[in-house]
Amino acid sequence: MGMRRIWIASLPPEVNERSIRAALASYGETVSIQDEIWSKAYRYKAANGVKVIMMKLAKHLPSQMNIAGHRALPSYDCQPATLSRVWGQWTYKSGMPYKASRRYGNIRFDPQYMGP
Repeated sequence: MGMRRIWIASLPPEVNERSIRAALASYGETVSIQDEIWSKAYRYKAANGVKVIMMKLAKHLPSQMNIAGHRALPSYDCQPATLSRVWGQWTYKSGMPYKASRRYGNIRFDPQYMGP
């Protein structure tokens, strides 16, 4: 699948690189992990809470992951659309067109299933 730049949101700053690398090890080789910094338009450089990871992907990442006991939201270019649970209902991840999501209207999902 090649080299990808992955943004992981919703991780607290105290989560260390070692636990991120361990959680992503089954999906490929992690090359680097950096904090995303606010734009230079702001007066001071500050991390905005998003981790930027360069990684050689072997298989696609899910839209939600558990990293060190925290719910993380990875995203990257060409990530396949997956289902996510929002407010107790299954919804398609944003980016999937309405017509494409209507095609799958007859599929029944188990509301107890939270994904791998």
